[in-house]
Amino acid sequence: MINTVGYNLKMLRYERNYTQKLVAKEMGVSVQKMSAIERNKQEIDEELLKKLAEFYGVREEDILGE
Repeated sequence: MINTVGYNLKMLRYERNYTQKLVAKEMGVSVQKMSAIERNKQEIDEELLKKLAEFYGVREEDILGE
């Protein structure tokens, strides 16, 4: 099974016991946007992808499921 970006982000967040509110604040986006990305209702842009990879200490490819 290929994991989606949203699933991968949700798992990274759960593993660290972070809330969507915390991640959204750190990324400078709304909770609604983070929620939409995790539910695969909104695509992630390159800038946010880079910031999230750095925040979680993973490669961008890990988030993308590549």
